[in-house]
Amino acid sequence: MIHMHPTPAISSFRVFFTTLTKKQHYDQLLSLYSRFVSAGLLFDFIILNIVINILCKRGRVYDGFVIFGSIFRRGFHPNAVTFTCLINGLCMEGKIKKAIELLRKMGSFGCTPDVITFGTLITGLCRTGNITDALQLFEEMVNGNGEFGVICKPNLVCYASIIDGLCKYGLIDKAKELLTFNVVMDEICKNGKIDEANGLLQLMINRGVHPNTITYNTILNGYCLEGRIDDTRKLFDSMVNKGCIPNVVTYSTLINWYSKNRKVDEAMSLYREVTSKAVRPTIVTYSTLLTGLFMIGNVGHARKLFGEMQCNNDHPDLITYNILIDGFCKTGCVLEAIELLRNKGFVLDVVTYNILMDGLCKEGNLEMASNLLSDVEQNGCAPDVVIFGTLMSGFLQNNETSKVVELLHKMNQRNLKLDACIASIIIDLLGKEKIIANS
Repeated sequence: MIHMHPTPAISSFRVFFTTLTKKQHYDQLLSLYSRFVSAGLLFDFIILNIVINILCKRGRVYDGFVIFGSIFRRGFHPNAVTFTCLINGLCMEGKIKKAIELLRKMGSFGCTPDVITFGTLITGLCRTGNITDALQLFEEMVNGNGEFGVICKPNLVCYASIIDGLCKYGLIDKAKELLTFNVVMDEICKNGKIDEANGLLQLMINRGVHPNTITYNTILNGYCLEGRIDDTRKLFDSMVNKGCIPNVVTYSTLINWYSKNRKVDEAMSLYREVTSKAVRPTIVTYSTLLTGLFMIGNVGHARKLFGEMQCNNDHPDLITYNILIDGFCKTGCVLEAIELLRNKGFVLDVVTYNILMDGLCKEGNLEMASNLLSDVEQNGCAPDVVIFGTLMSGFLQNNETSKVVELLHKMNQRNLKLDACIASIIIDLLGKEKIIANS
């Protein structure tokens, strides 16, 4: 590359150096850098950062600071990456005080430390037994009460380093305090880093910290969201074997996954386990199971479960009723859904009426569907465009175009606008009957 004419662009050298770094050919990279510099090549800021990083990793922090000086001579300005590399090098050499000093000086260079900078120093402090300093820095990072005045959200590395360090030095209660609200696990799982969260969990266990049910539930939910049911069951079994008692949230998390994935037998088996251990199922647990049972068309078991729910004095809410009504309607039991409504103890919402309207129209029971529209208004619930659209489609399929026109007028009186999809269907069908002009 040195002898090529013209000399390749700096971006080409950047790619070359980055590739060598990824392949961990550090000595070769440093040797080539020296040859290129001797040949009079001037590198950009990114390449200088790469070289500083490698020098520090190879235990040559002094040479790293030489390159740091050349950054200023070239008119560049160091960034958080530059300082992080140098701080890491100082920590690797055990020069913790100098690493802390360098962090404090970043502001004078117009640079603010980021989460990786903080994490690097915290790791170095913990490795060298400076737990008090590590905790102080951690609190400054979290609360923004240090000289930087910046709140920097800790990442997994920061938490793992702090917890590992605290446990190594017997400060288990302090480690537990950091995870009291399980913020760490929740945040990691929300970012889709479930394996990292589980790794942190195992670290806690290995260091003698016993996670609580909430911690386990967070990771179990993360595994379920990713569809990793085998890992979920392994963690669930591990939780039980370590003496951590599953609660209703634990069971409901697994039941939810099994129900949504049509593995209702497994879900019902867990439900029986819940009731046998005197863990009281919640309305959410029942609603989830009912959804799964109707999904596979098992109406009989759904009826039985609903009966158990009532016997246990677990009063269904509107969501549960909507699941039941939707399930009955989709399995051809619309009249049973209607009967269920007569025994309800609260006002239905527009979603419930939409479900019923759809079920009645699909069964061709247009008279009852039309009467239901009147019931909606009498019960103080304003019918929406979906209810009107569903009823119109039913009348159109039955060639009762005059009733469609009547519904259009009612919609107009209520200032409701038909959505594009249903409007297109109506126009097409009305056109066939040649009554668009009358509408």
